[in-house]
Amino acid sequence: MSIFKEKFKQLKDELTLKKENIRPFLLSVGITLFFFIGYQLLGNHFGEVMGMFTMILFALMLVIFVIIAEFTVLKSFFLVAAELSLLIFLAKSYCDVPNRSAVGNEALKNLLTIGLFYIAVTFGRSLWKAIKEHYKKVEKERWSKEKILAIALFLIFTVFFIGQIYSVIKPIILNLCIYKGI
Repeated sequence: MSIFKEKFKQLKDELTLKKENIRPFLLSVGITLFFFIGYQLLGNHFGEVMGMFTMILFALMLVIFVIIAEFTVLKSFFLVAAELSLLIFLAKSYCDVPNRSAVGNEALKNLLTIGLFYIAVTFGRSLWKAIKEHYKKVEKERWSKEKILAIALFLIFTVFFIGQIYSVIKPIILNLCIYKGI
């Protein structure tokens, strides 16, 4: 009988919750109750509801990656936006002048070439610096599928957004008078 009492006391000591174990225990019980109640209320449809919930969470995660990537690109783009605006304004103003010359056209082409190259380099350096800042947040984590997916999604959305900016700026530049032959 004393062995039984001793085993019972040992079991009681093992089952006693410590202060640091209460929160994980309650979370585990809550998740278990959620699944049991969900299955009781929804029956076989519970799996479908959980699938939809998972897809919504995945979509929200993608939206977060898109927003972070776009903010990073915009931060870098706004750094060079004044230079780009000035260059486009100068070129548009030149195109509005009635007495343009061939020498002036060539000078504007050279100015646009050097200016756009300078803006691209400045934008690239700023973007690289911003991307490195974001990478520092996950740098210390070991390489896993999740880390690779997160970095890949961030870079995909960054490149996609740069492509959108390029799609807007390209027709503005190519529509200048020096490229139309007017």
